[in-house]
Amino acid sequence: MKRKEALALELETFTPDKPCRKGHWSDRHTASGKCLACRTEYYRANKERLDQYSRNWRRANPERAKASQRKASLKNGKTWRQNNPEANLLCRAKARAKKFDREFNLELADVVIPEVCPVLGIAMDKPSIDRINSNRGYTKENIQVISYRANTLKSNGTLEEFQALVRYLQAAGSLSQSGVEYEPSVRARP
Repeated sequence: MKRKEALALELETFTPDKPCRKGHWSDRHTASGKCLACRTEYYRANKERLDQYSRNWRRANPERAKASQRKASLKNGKTWRQNNPEANLLCRAKARAKKFDREFNLELADVVIPEVCPVLGIAMDKPSIDRINSNRGYTKENIQVISYRANTLKSNGTLEEFQALVRYLQAAGSLSQSGVEYEPSVRARP
């Protein structure tokens, strides 16, 4: 394919009809016409210098760097977190384990997101890693993936508090069955 055709079709890369100057039969960037294999070779040969240049530029242009990063992350309409939910959960758990000096031995294969929350039975729209025993770390035997809602409810409540909450909700339910509308701000007595 010719570069002009690729530009007309608004393609990001194209496969050329002939090799580059260095003999690579690699795709090329449509905008610049540069060979991707040459670019990779150049980056590997100059990685340290290019990384330092990039760091300096980001420090000197924080707003433009943020905008550029945002644009790149939304390129496919989704962020990295949305495209890689298991890896995102794993990274966040590892960071928490390091921050709070907890044991951590999880791998990506250990993080399996179910369709339905095993605790609440609701659709798993926002998964969260739960430590079954909060006194232990993030180990294969001590984690389960549940909904963020369930994990928030479970986060620091005691059994007595949950039993009191159940009594409260049951009392509120009996109010609504008797024809009186239940309002969360109204306190029902157990």
